[in-house]
Parts: sequence; structure tokens; C-alpha cells
Amino acid sequence: MQGEKTIGWTDSHAFLARAERDLDVALQPLVDLNGSRVHGYEALVRRVDSFAVDSPPALYDLAALHGCVVELEAILWHKACQKF
Repeated sequence: MQGEKTIGWTDSHAFLARAERDLDVALQPLVDLNGSRVHGYEALVRRVDSFAVDSPPALYDLAALHGCVVELEAILWHKACQKF
């Protein structure tokens, strides 16, 4: 349809390449407040504003439009693992 943006492989590929380049992950420790022990970490995506969105859920909505939520999650998972 005229005026409608089509989302295909090229757009998904560009989206994922940009995610790999621009996004970052911060690790937040999960601490037991009674014993002050770190039980684990949660990975928080950072720099979503480079995609002209204002929150991680909006970034995932954009990934869904491009059909690449699983691939985005894999990129972020890899970045989180690299932080260790």
C-alpha cells in the first residue's frame, strides 16, 4: 500500500546491526538486604534513546515491528555475559 512502511530483512538487519553497535547493558546486583549478599544480577539495557525511544519496552515494541525480538534478546544476552 502506498505510504505504508514495509519492514523486511534489510530493515531487520540494519536494526540488529545498530543494536549491536549502540546499545549497552548495565548489571544491577540483586542483594539480600538482611545478609548483604549478592544473589545474582539483572541486566538492564541502556542507551535506548539512540533508537528514538524512551524506554526498554518501547525498544522491544520496535524490535517486534521489525520481527526480530528474539535476535535483539540474543544480542543483549551476549552483551550482559561479556560484562562478567
